[in-house]
Amino acid sequence: WQAVVIGGGIINGMSQSGRWPKADLAMIIGEDRVLLQRWNRSLDESARMLADEKVPAGTRYDALRMIAMLNWERCHSDLGNYLKHSNSELQMGAVSGLSDIPQPEATTMLLESYGKLTEQNQKLAQSALLRSDDRTLLWLRAIVAKKVDAPGDPEILKAFLDSSNPDIRELAGKIPGTK
Repeated sequence: WQAVVIGGGIINGMSQSGRWPKADLAMIIGEDRVLLQRWNRSLDESARMLADEKVPAGTRYDALRMIAMLNWERCHSDLGNYLKHSNSELQMGAVSGLSDIPQPEATTMLLESYGKLTEQNQKLAQSALLRSDDRTLLWLRAIVAKKVDAPGDPEILKAFLDSSNPDIRELAGKIPGTK
């Protein structure tokens, strides 16, 4: 139940409010050594839960949200593996976990798996790709290079064209059917 509260509640809530959970949680924990030790133990436990196929998929989804709070070297392999998972809920956990990692490698991983995601998880990935200008630029470069399909959602295309970032607007103008 703790993974559900932390992964599905706290981390998911921070993410949905547009925050980067890892940074916010580090600020909350601060210099409190006991709290940091408990936090690290909960992350280690979430990695064990994720590996246990007897654990229900919903709880493993929450564990995926939690392992994204680990350093990239410890979490990227699991997140990448679950992007390919046949269970859409576990795939969603991987997309959501990567959504919460602001480094370019996480964005690249989302883009490389985009075409293999379920439709619902593609929409979740789109939201993740719109979380920052850096991510949006990587997405647009992949679209222009024909590595991923352009989103069919006219609202996203409009958001590209209406962006305050001139680089985003310029790249968006290169997508067929926009202007």
